[in-house]
Amino acid sequence: MNAAAGSSSGWTKGWGLSGRGAFQWWLDELVGIVPPLLRRVLAGPDDIVALSFEDDKITLARSAGEVWLTLGSVEAAGEPARQRAGELIGGFVAADGIVAFLPAERAVMRRITLPLAVEAELDRALAFEIERHTPFPAGQACYFHEIIERNRRAGTLSVEVTVVARELVERATDAASRLGLAPTVVTVAAAVDAVEPTASAIERRNLLRAVDESARNPSLSRRRRVLLLIFALALVAAALSPLLRLRLALDDVQSRVPEARERAEAVLALETRIAALEREVALVSAARETAPSTVMLLEALSGALPDDTWLTSLNLSGERLVIEGRSSSAAALVRRLEMTRGFGRVEFGAPVTRSVSDGLEHFQLVVAMPTIARRSWSP
Repeated sequence: MNAAAGSSSGWTKGWGLSGRGAFQWWLDELVGIVPPLLRRVLAGPDDIVALSFEDDKITLARSAGEVWLTLGSVEAAGEPARQRAGELIGGFVAADGIVAFLPAERAVMRRITLPLAVEAELDRALAFEIERHTPFPAGQACYFHEIIERNRRAGTLSVEVTVVARELVERATDAASRLGLAPTVVTVAAAVDAVEPTASAIERRNLLRAVDESARNPSLSRRRRVLLLIFALALVAAALSPLLRLRLALDDVQSRVPEARERAEAVLALETRIAALEREVALVSAARETAPSTVMLLEALSGALPDDTWLTSLNLSGERLVIEGRSSSAAALVRRLEMTRGFGRVEFGAPVTRSVSDGLEHFQLVVAMPTIARRSWSP
């Protein structure tokens, strides 16, 4: 008897599974065995209450098969609103959860391309990327994502991310809780009718997915109770399945995850540095492209100004050139400069004054220098 027990213990240890853990794992694996259509038929339609936030008003709806049934609206706060909400939903809470819908215009959507190798740690990778691609600082955003494309040839992963300020999510959760309807899911939609009224479809878009599901909803839904019955009936057949060998392979893969994670983080850091350098190079290139050559500028001015004109100051800022000097006729300079290739509109920057000593006019001219016009200086 002891030998048998020892053998059993050694077998369990060798396979890396405890009795309770193995049972739970069997249940999770067998979810995929049951066809989705059969699960829907056995469990029946989901019972979901929806809260749609619109300014200071909250509209309540309830799933009715494949559509949403609007129940009515309440104010966002106050004990009368709590009582009214209870009357609208009929006094009992939905078995499959409560969903808070935020307006789509309050969310930021971005399409991000990542290395394919980070898919195993996608949530962690996105936490770094969201701060780069959205106006939200790290730790102040809630988000959900959808994988759009896996390009194995290019080794890239295209992900669409929807991001909402954490403060907005918390305010919606608090407002719903004050109505006695603490949400299990907070998501984003242009309209409630645009979302399929099923728990599985909504959960994929959950901004609260980081919260432990068991803490939010400890009671089993009708669907889970039905599935547990199916799992129990299939347990004997599953005991002979080769899935345990797959479990061993999975354990081996998981043991390599830390090393892969380190490599992925190094790749992300390198990509961030490369992107920063590319932005710096682009800024320098743009500045060089728009800034005129000093030699060409002086050459153009020398050709435009008559011999009786002397410059005392020259200042170029962006597309604006300010020149000061003395000339026998400041008014004649305006026409000559406007007719010179590379210069635009010319205006007086200060009143013209005439020197008593030499009789010359002291002038200050502001010359527009559009980038397109300056390109005519190029050879």
